[in-house]
Amino acid sequence: MQDLRQVIGKDALIRLDGNRIWSLSEAILFAQLAGPGQIEFIEEPLSDMGHLNEFYQSTHMPIALDESLSVARCGVTAPGRCSPTLALAKGSKLM
Repeated sequence: MQDLRQVIGKDALIRLDGNRIWSLSEAILFAQLAGPGQIEFIEEPLSDMGHLNEFYQSTHMPIALDESLSVARCGVTAPGRCSPTLALAKGSKLM
C-alpha cells in the first residue's frame, strides 16, 4: 500500500475487486495488511458470501456486491451495504 500511495498520492481513492477468491481468514489478513482507511471499498472479497458480515465486523472495510449476483443472503449489518436478504435480477444494480 505504501508503494501504491507514493504513486497515486494520499488522497486518491482505492477500490478493489476480490472476485470472490479469498477465504474469510485470507480476506481479514489482507485488510489488516492494507491498513485501516486505505481502501474505499472491496467488491466481493469472499468465496463464501455467508461470511460477509463477519468480514465487515472484523475489518470495518466497506463491501460492494457485483451487479451480476442473482441472490445474496448476506446479513451484513454495515449501514448502506445490503439488506439481510437481497434478491437481485441478473443485470440489476446494487445501490
